[in-house]
Amino acid sequence: MDQEYETIYLDAKTNSYLFKFFSQDTKRIIPMHVHKEIELLYCVSGCLKIWIGGEIVVLKQNEFYVINSLVPHATQSLTENEVIVLYLSESFLKDENVQVDISSKKKETAEYQVTVDTIKEVEVQHEQVTEYLPYLQKSLIHKLQYLLLRFFSQAVDETSERKRIQNEKVSRVIKIIQDNYTKELTLAKLSRLSGYSMNYLSRMFHQYTGQTFIEYKRSLCLEAAIKMMDATDLSLEEISIRSGFPNEKSMRMYFKTMIGVTPRKYKMLKNDRK
Repeated sequence: MDQEYETIYLDAKTNSYLFKFFSQDTKRIIPMHVHKEIELLYCVSGCLKIWIGGEIVVLKQNEFYVINSLVPHATQSLTENEVIVLYLSESFLKDENVQVDISSKKKETAEYQVTVDTIKEVEVQHEQVTEYLPYLQKSLIHKLQYLLLRFFSQAVDETSERKRIQNEKVSRVIKIIQDNYTKELTLAKLSRLSGYSMNYLSRMFHQYTGQTFIEYKRSLCLEAAIKMMDATDLSLEEISIRSGFPNEKSMRMYFKTMIGVTPRKYKMLKNDRK
């Protein structure tokens, strides 16, 4: 699959990209998405729920999880949390024809703890500003890649290939929705565009995202609305139209339910932070 659905810009010197997020929104779901980069999530505090490959993973404090290249996934903060997100180039796994498998039985091992310590060190050095620092940062990234390859990788086999094919199906449907969610997209229309039956799509959405089609579409509208509120001075009416909500009232009700404040209050708080 050549289509890249989310663009991640890696640092040219370290071939990685790191950021940290703090969440207080326990109802808000980051919609199902996909990208070619490897994504490593480390839970500093709280809990994070991950929908991935038709399964649910709950990441707890001091635990990490790795999402392989082009695997659709969604997340939700179950509590207030602090999470480190590290993107890595997929090439180091692709070159070895392996993928990462973080299983629960490995969490108590010394190798798991060494990897956690390395993730923490990567984050600490990311915050520093000193001469020649990229060399140290790059060496830590290489160490982390080595640990993932040495202790958490598995060969790509027939089961992995079946999962890859299923992930491509899910990714294709996600791409169709992302391209059309601001329009009058219904499940029936999605069925026609994707070539899959409505029953199959309904089952797939529930299995892979924990949401119905309508809930997933609304979550995309919500994320688009939040981005516009953060980056523009557009009116709420204009934002509701551009983000795909039927009207401002619909956006206001869903926004309040998921975020806990009205869009107007959110914009006021945003302006106060400036």
